[in-house]
Amino acid sequence: HPNDLARIGVQSEGDDVRITSSRGTVTLPVRADAATARSHATICVPGATGSMLGLPEDSSKGEHG
Repeated sequence: HPNDLARIGVQSEGDDVRITSSRGTVTLPVRADAATARSHATICVPGATGSMLGLPEDSSKGEHG
């Protein structure tokens, strides 16, 4: 969200940010979107499957496939 940029130390849209999770780290340019809830981020991975991303095959069981 545009109002989150200063809070996370980003000066302007397009600046690079580093995102880290238990799966690894990626550096991407920021795109602020007022339609996104504040304090949330979405990363698109076109063509990726749940298996490629390490997601559970059956999300109701929380098991990895």
